[in-house]
This record gives sequence, structure tokens and C-alpha cells, in this order.
Amino acid sequence: MGALKVIVDKKPALEALPIGGIVGVIQQDLNFLYSNTTAFENALIAAAPVRSCPVHCTFYKLIPVFAIQDELKDQANAIKTKIDDGYATAIAAYA
Repeated sequence: MGALKVIVDKKPALEALPIGGIVGVIQQDLNFLYSNTTAFENALIAAAPVRSCPVHCTFYKLIPVFAIQDELKDQANAIKTKIDDGYATAIAAYA
């Protein structure tokens, strides 16, 4: 996400370059990266493992396994939201 912020911060310097169309190329690249990042995020979340509890683990026997899986997915979705927000800010800056 730091890289996306840097891209936004560098826009004025990039616009000042004597290279025509650079902002459009960056916008296109950001959209391409966002699309692929979203597909990767969704695949990771869909494949979130169900944590199994070892025989000696009494704590996790008290919690249904699906609750643990939901917790992992909730954490993954929170991370996905932060990444997506970073892309949305960068894409909007270059729109």
C-alpha cells in the first residue's frame, strides 16, 4: 500500500516529464494491476483453510471449526479492503 501512495505522490513529477501519455499508461497499469490483485485476493479468501485442532488442544474443541474459518476470512477481507482502498485512491488520482 505504500507503493500505491508513492505513485499518487509522484503524479505531479510524472506529469512534468516531457513524455506524452505517461499518466494514461500509469492509469492503465493501475487498472490492470487492480483487476489481477482482486482476482488473487478472491482466490486466497476462497481457499482459506479450516484450522484443525490437534488432539491435545482443548481450547479449539470449544469453538466450532467453521467459526475459526469465518474469523480467518474476516481478517482476510479486512486486509483486502485496505488494499482495494489503496488502489481506488491511486486510480482516482490518475483518472
